[in-house]
Amino acid sequence: MNSEVFATLAPTKLFWRCALPSMITMVFGALYQIADGIFVGRFIGEDALAAVNLIMPIIMMVFAFSNMLATGASVRIAVFLGEKKRAEAAQVFSFILKTIFFVSLILGLIGFFFAESFVRLLSPGASETAIKYGITYIRIYAVFSSLLPIYFATDNFLRLCGKEKVSMWLGIGTQGINIILDAILIAGLGQGVWAAAFTSCLAIVLGSVISLWMFRGNCFSVPLSGAADTHLAAQRSLADCGGGQRGKCRFSRIFSLNAENELKDGQRSFSFWILTKKRLPFERQPLLTDRATVPIFK
Repeated sequence: MNSEVFATLAPTKLFWRCALPSMITMVFGALYQIADGIFVGRFIGEDALAAVNLIMPIIMMVFAFSNMLATGASVRIAVFLGEKKRAEAAQVFSFILKTIFFVSLILGLIGFFFAESFVRLLSPGASETAIKYGITYIRIYAVFSSLLPIYFATDNFLRLCGKEKVSMWLGIGTQGINIILDAILIAGLGQGVWAAAFTSCLAIVLGSVISLWMFRGNCFSVPLSGAADTHLAAQRSLADCGGGQRGKCRFSRIFSLNAENELKDGQRSFSFWILTKKRLPFERQPLLTDRATVPIFK
């Protein structure tokens, strides 16, 4: 499987294999931000640029929330892949994607219907033109909200599966499409701030669809739920669930499993923090295991 490179490559080679694609993607992301600001400020106006800068922190918070969930899930998936438990890894992968989808959908509905309240709260003293731009911008993002965070989640999982270059080219491609669409709609056709939001959303949604398509079947180490020969463990755990309660039981079982694991991780992290706050020397630091925090002293 693709994730086996983490067990076979030398640490130095593995470090550069993972670091370089991420660095290149970040460079292109910074260039995209500059280009996007130029299109909005130069061709739409300073009020539009101010509105975008006001709304963007809220949008980034939603993206950061999905990235937080995906990063936490990546830890569990990596552990399962290391233990050769592919079905359990796929179970966590599918569960976290569904969670991000539904939470983002709810946040999008809130953002769409309360857009004006959010904008006025964030921009006291702003001109009515800037406020109008801000409302339009946030509502366009709200329409696509359920699919946007999926891209940032699957990007984590691509790297986890040993597909760092795929993640890099997907990121560069979405940013390039965004700039091209900005040039066509904003500079070429003279459209307003809605076009700036629409092009960004369309490019990210395209990235989400492509990355989800990549995870269908068994092409990567962590296929989506429903693929062949996956979720055997999930089926066994649901053997006693029948009738119309099967879906509800499945959700509760998966949620309980992940909640238990996260509580254990939190307990180990807290214990580790307490012990290290006493500034023990390195040779007297605690040994962390999957089961508990076991101090091993020499």
